[in-house]
Amino acid sequence: TQSRSSAASDVYKRQLLGRDGNGYPIIMMSTRYAWAWEYVGDALKQTDLKVSDRDREVGIFYLKVPNRYELGAREAQLKLSHTTNGIQVAVLNEKGTALVEKTPGLAILERIYDELD
Repeated sequence: TQSRSSAASDVYKRQLLGRDGNGYPIIMMSTRYAWAWEYVGDALKQTDLKVSDRDREVGIFYLKVPNRYELGAREAQLKLSHTTNGIQVAVLNEKGTALVEKTPGLAILERIYDELD
């Protein structure tokens, strides 16, 4: 039935702004990776975070970050990862070696989260 398919699509779009086990901000998306990649890419277009490059195979959007996020650096990586609970979205430093500080990380993810449908 039509109502059943719309209910299913609502489930696939569900996302949650939360924190990982160490208190770092993350977005969890209960959808397939391909859809998460599209949703995040579309959301980024609506923000002041500029995508300088992207690599879908490894799940990274390379971002130019405005000063207002108080990151301390001008660039960061937005990483999409498969987990048992769905797709996790986190903000890494420009080299991709560590999560960014919690405050700017949360500000960046909140801005993206606000644009996710």
